[in-house]
Amino acid sequence: MIHAAWVTQPGAFWEHTENSTWLAASLKLAEAFALFGGERFITLGSVAEYDWSQGRMIEGITPETPSTLYGQTKLAFHRALTAHNQKGHFSSATCRVFYTYGPFENQQRLVPMACRSLITELSEGFGSGSLWRDYVHVSDLVRGIDMVLRSDVEGPVNIASGAPTRISYLLDELEKLSQRPGFLRRGQRPDPDNEVLALFADISKIGRLGWRPQISLEEGLNQSLQWWRQRLNGIRPARLSSEI
Repeated sequence: MIHAAWVTQPGAFWEHTENSTWLAASLKLAEAFALFGGERFITLGSVAEYDWSQGRMIEGITPETPSTLYGQTKLAFHRALTAHNQKGHFSSATCRVFYTYGPFENQQRLVPMACRSLITELSEGFGSGSLWRDYVHVSDLVRGIDMVLRSDVEGPVNIASGAPTRISYLLDELEKLSQRPGFLRRGQRPDPDNEVLALFADISKIGRLGWRPQISLEEGLNQSLQWWRQRLNGIRPARLSSEI
């Protein structure tokens, strides 16, 4: 079982009441999985399950004190799976996802917003870009989930690049790839309140399975830019060779 469903509406998912609905449904799913003899249950967790004041997130070491309803419900489900595991019902792991980007991403998220703005030449305002976040391409994420599923690793498993990227650098790279330096307007939107400066993952645990990111940030951003260019030009985007 790979359980990936949850509320994901950009901007609203952090405190959306549907988080509680998804938790209740997920608990029932896990119970049914155990009842019918399921063997391995993988769920997609989140960086939001950690205490963000720590900067570097390490499984089993960084405190798990989420500050949002989204993080709290994700953590509650992880702990429920751990209880099933400890009782011998089934083996489980929680793939803790950091900042993902790539084709088919919601257009209200950062990378699609920047790509669309650069392609359509309609200027979009952004924050200062001063924060550092850990970005991983969706194809690398999927490979990581598959490797965790096929392994006997249990508990939380970070899937990320393992290195923080300054958001302003990400925007700079998209401008360079589109040959529009300085087009994206920084400082036009307020930065989120109480955001920590840097968030990134320790990826030693999944690294022991032989996983590492294969798509560099520059390559992944170029793929995203080309995917949105084809989509906005009415051309059906080609399937990326690196997709699984």
